[in-house]
Amino acid sequence: MKNNYDVLARTILDKGVFRTSDIKELLILSVHSSKEAELYFKEKITEENKEMLKILVEIAGDFDDFGDSAMAATDYIKDFSINLLKEYEDSLLQIFTDDDRGARILLAIALGRIKSVKAKEYIYELYNDKDLQGNWIIQRSVSYYNED
Repeated sequence: MKNNYDVLARTILDKGVFRTSDIKELLILSVHSSKEAELYFKEKITEENKEMLKILVEIAGDFDDFGDSAMAATDYIKDFSINLLKEYEDSLLQIFTDDDRGARILLAIALGRIKSVKAKEYIYELYNDKDLQGNWIIQRSVSYYNED
């Protein structure tokens, strides 16, 4: 049995042509456990859909939107291929360092996966921050720098 969030997601997905507002709505629905929305984004990641990554980066960087869409966008961004993520290194770093609420902390994983030299010092500062000690996201991002 589908939940109401899946029904809403399916309504958006059945349109076939998406605006940024539709993608934001799907991101919000994915936060609320819509399997339809989650599958949609996972397919785009698997397909290495460059256009979707571009839209997700734009949404993540929208600091005027304080909803769930920016946070959810970062959760999907971190899973794109290293090659695609490298193309957005500067944007991801800018969004990550400008985020004063911590809602976009998952970008640390994306930056760690690509072993961003530009982000390394900042990520290690967070790693050494006593308030963030034990934070799994920062620990994972640092672990990528320690891999061969």
